[in-house]
Amino acid sequence: MQHNAHAIALAHHLNDQQETFFVRLLRGSSLNGLLCMSAWDGHYLRPLLDRTKDEILEFLHAHKITYLTDPTNISNAFLRNRIRQQVLPALKACDSRLDESFQSTLEQLKQEDEFLTRYTSTIFSTLFTKVQPLQGDLKQFRAQDPVIQRRLLLQWLIAENIPFTPSTGLLEEILRFLLSEHGGNHHIGTTATICKKQSRFWIER
Repeated sequence: MQHNAHAIALAHHLNDQQETFFVRLLRGSSLNGLLCMSAWDGHYLRPLLDRTKDEILEFLHAHKITYLTDPTNISNAFLRNRIRQQVLPALKACDSRLDESFQSTLEQLKQEDEFLTRYTSTIFSTLFTKVQPLQGDLKQFRAQDPVIQRRLLLQWLIAENIPFTPSTGLLEEILRFLLSEHGGNHHIGTTATICKKQSRFWIER
């Protein structure tokens, strides 16, 4: 606000992407989560995601530009630091092409995620009514592949403005309810209830 800026540039680089990838992999993540950070994310801009830390430091030293090092970066108390200090060097020792291979893999994952997102949106538009609250066709939902079912649930919860923390546990909980043969209601937290009756399902607050 003070500088009338339209975006905030962050210094995340390729090695940060690699660390984020393995942190999320260890904790269990969806395909979308493994895509790590985006070059554009709302008002945040990350122009250095395709540059390694060594390249950035080389530029700073060559141009005699001072920089600050976060003292917590050397602490093994943080998983990210252990990955940086132990996992990534070991992988580079196995194959020096790690940086190039990682970027290529990340780009392929991004393309596949974008395809699945478009495909899910197409299914979503035919599966749900266009009036509020959105009502889903239970038979059509059950006919989808589990991968698409989970993506449909995420898009549905977002479209209905339901506050939730994305997790495999939550999606599996909702799936069990929708795929069961019994009708009824299932509460999501304290603010919303999924209702299922005959061939339709919807959310009530």
